[in-house]
Amino acid sequence: MKILKEFGNIFQLDLRSLAAMRILLGLCTLYDFSYRLTDLIGHYTDKGALPTKLSSMIVPNDFMALGISEHAGTFSLYYFSGELWWSLTLLLISILVATLYTIGWRVRWINILLFILVLSVQNRNILQFYPGDYLLRSLLLLSIFLPIGCFFSVDSKRYNLEAEKNYVSQIYPGFAFVFFMFAFFVMAGLSKTGSSWSDGSAVHYIMIRKRFSTGLGDWMIAYPLLMEILTHASLWFERLGPLLLLVPVQNWLFRTMGIIGLGGLLLGFGIFLNIHILPFIGIAGLAALIPSEVWELLRKKQASWKFDINSKTFVEKARWHRVFSYSLLTIFILLFSLTEYNRSTRFYPDKEAIQIPDPIVKVSRLFRIANPWRMFPDTKKLSDGWLIVEGITQSGRVVDILTSKDVTESMPSNFTEAYGGFRWRRYLRMILLTKWGRSQEILLKNLGSYHCRNWNEKNKEDKVTEIKYILMKIESYPPGGSPSPPVREEVSQLACKV
Repeated sequence: MKILKEFGNIFQLDLRSLAAMRILLGLCTLYDFSYRLTDLIGHYTDKGALPTKLSSMIVPNDFMALGISEHAGTFSLYYFSGELWWSLTLLLISILVATLYTIGWRVRWINILLFILVLSVQNRNILQFYPGDYLLRSLLLLSIFLPIGCFFSVDSKRYNLEAEKNYVSQIYPGFAFVFFMFAFFVMAGLSKTGSSWSDGSAVHYIMIRKRFSTGLGDWMIAYPLLMEILTHASLWFERLGPLLLLVPVQNWLFRTMGIIGLGGLLLGFGIFLNIHILPFIGIAGLAALIPSEVWELLRKKQASWKFDINSKTFVEKARWHRVFSYSLLTIFILLFSLTEYNRSTRFYPDKEAIQIPDPIVKVSRLFRIANPWRMFPDTKKLSDGWLIVEGITQSGRVVDILTSKDVTESMPSNFTEAYGGFRWRRYLRMILLTKWGRSQEILLKNLGSYHCRNWNEKNKEDKVTEIKYILMKIESYPPGGSPSPPVREEVSQLACKV
């Protein structure tokens, strides 16, 4: 019986930890909305690269395998209008709602509204997506079913929790959350099946990619042995480290070790790789798992390996409400499990995908439950280089559309800024540097029209008549090798209406 009790404790979450997650997740969401505001016209209006009607027709079938259909099955508040005022209003409302979520005001309803707003802005331009978007919306969806507003919030005064007691969430919502976090990290590790992970060169091939690197880890390239150690260490810790979260005996100790290890891994990614706010979203999710004993250590300001805490399960809902919530959670767990299993068949071909009924597929697509990502599956195959949007003006001048300067083929100091920011980097590479079907041609035509129109509205005396998308390609090289000069490669050419 003691073992069963210990096992049940694995899935109980301290309310202070859930509050910490809410605050960190709210700050991440605030930053995300504010960052998107800087690309408002280009990404979220009909004057941008992706008109509203076309955006609503994009089917998120798979990463780098999107389709266009009249019945895409996605939802977004941005679909109602492509006008600037509408998109601006929604983003400003989103920033306000994210602020209320962070401070914990009417957090249950605010959480639902925030999830809808995040889902809406992500669906408005699916071509910008990256793993952080998936993790953010998933954590917001799960937090709806958890008491995240009981501490460090405006709402906390309504609960009158006794300061000396240790309150924890109910087991079933905690189980759903812990299961998700465990699966997210494990699947990230299991998806790394390429030869670069088995031969120890994966981290080397990631670090030499200028489009990923922040520059802080450039010195490591000169140490192949260090790269090999980091490759094997990160691979196996992603696969096995999450098991520390589920150890039934002395769970608080092993869970703390797992949180520190996984959080350190994410922080390392954020320091050496330009992957936006993904590491901080992941750390926010891990914060929810902080054991009660850690909070007690901080509160009592004394270290002790023995605890006698008066624990009480927090119940804030009527019975019918709990039944309804648990039913929705069960649906989420089933959909998540099915889609994750089917995703694994992409990197383990000996497995056969499960045929999911169409109504279930539609529900999964509506809430974007499926994770389309494989994070660095085989780093030897990663492309590298930077894009130049080259415009030919009426006077014969050759200009860089992205920088409004004369074209230069010198390597930029910051690849992300050379694209116009992280979201533009994702968007341009998705459309121009992958091959995924006829629908790509439609999207490319709209992108070209946007670049032509954007330049010509600002430069009426010398308009562009033609645009070329140029890739300055950088070839990879093995550990101990040396880089070769970039090679110019024309990706696409489009005429402009003058």
